[in-house]
Amino acid sequence: LGAWQDYGTNSQVVKAHARTGESALRIGPRGGVHRIVSGLKPSTQYVFRVYARVEGGEQGRITVENFGGETQSAQVLGDEYKAYEVNF
Repeated sequence: LGAWQDYGTNSQVVKAHARTGESALRIGPRGGVHRIVSGLKPSTQYVFRVYARVEGGEQGRITVENFGGETQSAQVLGDEYKAYEVNF
């Protein structure tokens, strides 16, 4: 997982279903990963972009929080990879 921290489930890097490259991150039900990013500047617009998909009709959420503003998120739907962006 590198700099990403797991919470809630047994998230793991798998060698299947990657959008590009050789591996993907699989996150189990009710779980997720998080990462602390430092060095953000006040009054600056940032964009977090991730390619994601869900399986079996599940839903996911990409969330940015604890940055000094309101929590921002995007819902992840569909079993094909798609770019999701969260502006904050």
